[in-house]
Amino acid sequence: MTCAAARGLGEAPAARRAQSARGREPAAVRPPTGTGRPAGGPLDGGEVSLRAVFVHLVEEYARRDGHADILSGTH
Repeated sequence: MTCAAARGLGEAPAARRAQSARGREPAAVRPPTGTGRPAGGPLDGGEVSLRAVFVHLVEEYARRDGHADILSGTH
């Protein structure tokens, strides 16, 4: 069961907006070339730029969008 199903579809748009706003917080407090050290995960303790994180997110989104096209037959 997905989070949207558990809360109801009526609450899903508000939850999505809240998650998006939370995701934009790091970009609001540092420049794209600024670096930081993520805690936990595969990059634990390594230095990474916000730009690198954004590039990775775009790549992952594109990859998953491509998978959705293949599964739906709209490729």
